Amino acid sequence: MKKSIRWKMTITFVIVMVCLIGSILLFNTLFLERIYINNKRDVIKQSYYALDKGLAEAYNKGYTLPELFTRKRGPNGEFVDSNLSSFLRELQEIYGVTTVLMDSENKTYSLFQNSSRLDRRMMDYIFNNDINNIRLNVLEKTKNYTIGISDIRQPGFSSNLECFGFLSDNETAFLLNIPIESIEEPITLFNKALIIVSIITLIIGSILIFVLSNRLSKPLLELSKISKKMSRLEFENRYEGSAIDEIGILGNSMNEMSEKLEKSIKELKNANYMLKKDLEKKEQLDIMRQEFVANVSHELKTPISLIKGYAEGLETESVINDKENRDYYVKVIRDEADKMGDMVRELLDLSALERGMDNLDFSRISLSEIVEGVVKSFEIKLQEKSIKLETSIDENVYVWADGYKLEEVIRNYLSNAINHVNDKKIIKMSSEKINDSIVRLSVFNSGVILSDDDMLKVWEKFYKVDKAHTREYGGTGLGLSIVKAIADGHGTTCGCIGKEINGTQGMEFYFDLYLK
Repeated sequence: MKKSIRWKMTITFVIVMVCLIGSILLFNTLFLERIYINNKRDVIKQSYYALDKGLAEAYNKGYTLPELFTRKRGPNGEFVDSNLSSFLRELQEIYGVTTVLMDSENKTYSLFQNSSRLDRRMMDYIFNNDINNIRLNVLEKTKNYTIGISDIRQPGFSSNLECFGFLSDNETAFLLNIPIESIEEPITLFNKALIIVSIITLIIGSILIFVLSNRLSKPLLELSKISKKMSRLEFENRYEGSAIDEIGILGNSMNEMSEKLEKSIKELKNANYMLKKDLEKKEQLDIMRQEFVANVSHELKTPISLIKGYAEGLETESVINDKENRDYYVKVIRDEADKMGDMVRELLDLSALERGMDNLDFSRISLSEIVEGVVKSFEIKLQEKSIKLETSIDENVYVWADGYKLEEVIRNYLSNAINHVNDKKIIKMSSEKINDSIVRLSVFNSGVILSDDDMLKVWEKFYKVDKAHTREYGGTGLGLSIVKAIADGHGTTCGCIGKEINGTQGMEFYFDLYLK
């Protein structure tokens, strides 16, 4: 990866170091010698001002120039220099400045033992002689002094930075000399050493930068992999770094974003799944409605045809004159009209319950009394079909319910049991406390045990397990849907299970009620 951060940082470091080293080399070549000479010039100027001040003070105290350079002995016999001599000796020892003075009689004085050459140089400067073939590169020239670099083109002589002129008394001439060594060779050696050190530094620094940048780019590459997986909707990976720097903050932010995206996508998938289920349910509902319309049309067609046929029969003279036939025709018309009325009533009840428009009237009700009342209304039908009904309802149980709706539940359960009981003709009604607040009313009938799928669907509107059998007894498939809607209105549950009682298999439908 030539465009990776590691290579970019390493190459940037190398470029910066090369530019820095090149700048140092260029600076050394162009300006180091000039700085060196300027520094020496400042030293020699400071020496001039100190010398002028010191000699003026000595003259004011009455000293003569010869006396200042005469060495005296102290109390113990040691040589004692004058203040001016001590100052000149310090200049020479510390700064390398050699001083030569000349009085008005052209007599020279110096602490330098071999000062004859400097004496002649001063003579040449003061009296403008060129006998020694001096070439002077003047750096600075004022009224009292001249500073320049001497270049004596003779064997054994080197360049010097020299300052000459007269002191402020205008009688004492002076020469200050500082040898200047050629710094071209030291600069060259320094540059070579700098290049060697720089190469070593570049190699070591590049390795360190590469290693450090690798540590930096590694978590970034990890974050990049995580982001790619996130783009593929894979959110199981998390950034595991423990650093608290900017990369750590970015990693934690990506973890948080990944969790939120995962949660949002799950919610979206769930919503999409629910929408799909709703669409499927709607399609099923449409199918059931179509079936319901067909069933209702069939159920209505039969009684309407019968009503029409028997009504036309009443117009015939034979029926009109025969009271027995006339009463039979009227009875058939009334029965068929009642069937249509029951169907319409069930549809209206179910619609009102589902829309929440049927306000329930709750009260304290004796469960045994309401069951007994419904059972009495079915006695004739039970006797006609020779069905044995067993009831086991606790007389001390009182429930909190709408009495009319509870009767409708019991009627639907009992009617359903009568219509689906098998040849054993056994129906049992019982009550059982589920807990301290719930009692369960159950209706069992011997017969075929429904499949798990049918047990779930029997509560749906218009659903019929056996359509042919349902037409036989005139069922509309709405009874259990009404029971489910009443249970929702009471805030309880209803259901059915296949079970066996005393060796008899069948279905048991239950309805839970709150105790009062």
